[in-house]
Amino acid sequence: MQIYQNTEVKLLCGNEDSIFVFDENVTKKVLNKIWNCVMQWEHTKATHKQVLIVLLERILPHLEKPLFLTDFLMDSLDVGGPVSLLALQGIFTMIQMHNLDYPDVFKKLYSMFEPEIFHTKYKARLFYLSDLFLSSTHLPENLVAAFVKRLARLALIAPPEDIIIICMFIGNLILRHPGLKCLLNRVTDTIPNMDPFIMDESDPVKSNAIESSLWEIQTLQHHTLPTVSKAASFINNPLPSVEWDITNHLNNTGESMFDKEIKKFTKQVVLSFEKPKGMSLNRGEKVLQYWKI
Repeated sequence: MQIYQNTEVKLLCGNEDSIFVFDENVTKKVLNKIWNCVMQWEHTKATHKQVLIVLLERILPHLEKPLFLTDFLMDSLDVGGPVSLLALQGIFTMIQMHNLDYPDVFKKLYSMFEPEIFHTKYKARLFYLSDLFLSSTHLPENLVAAFVKRLARLALIAPPEDIIIICMFIGNLILRHPGLKCLLNRVTDTIPNMDPFIMDESDPVKSNAIESSLWEIQTLQHHTLPTVSKAASFINNPLPSVEWDITNHLNNTGESMFDKEIKKFTKQVVLSFEKPKGMSLNRGEKVLQYWKI
């Protein structure tokens, strides 16, 4: 059986001519058709995550009607884990660039702050998105107070590198909403067992956070790492006039913090009080009483 090579060139985006000529309008039209099909497929968690990454970083600016993504992003929010976080980023882009109305976005963001988030690859993205979502100074104080309290409670079990970010984030939220300073004023009067804050409440507005205090941050001042205890001591001092830049700390790891502490406190160990001048020992050396050298 003789096999012949197929010399026919078939291009996804192009004309019938054999020479490919890029046409932006044709490419966008085909791109929209492709992604309308892709969003209707059934995905595993791995492919779902990869689709969202490509969609947010490459495809979204080129879609003719981005609002058609709303249902896909809403369904992705319910998947959980990194998929929900990536979908939340897409929702934020739609709200910011295309005026999407999604009233439950803060409730969904609030539900993502769970202990498991500190052990995922995309935790830095969550802190970054949360900072953007909560950047407005016109948000209700009881809503922002719920985020402050939830972050403070999670800081008790968070890794050291994340505690520093949480302390800075809480400080920034208080700077944006001076009314939340009441959480600082009640620190010494609050008994942890009688904290009115409801951690298990899914609705942040109903969590009673505005009636609580930041006793968790005061507890962290006794952390074994000096860097963490210093970061938690911000509640004892007047707040700065400029917000902390948390972006410089999003990529910190426990190993990098440990190395910094070692370099900060480690000194050279003194082995001899007198600088030796040769191979022989000095006269009167105690070693000569027990050893013949």
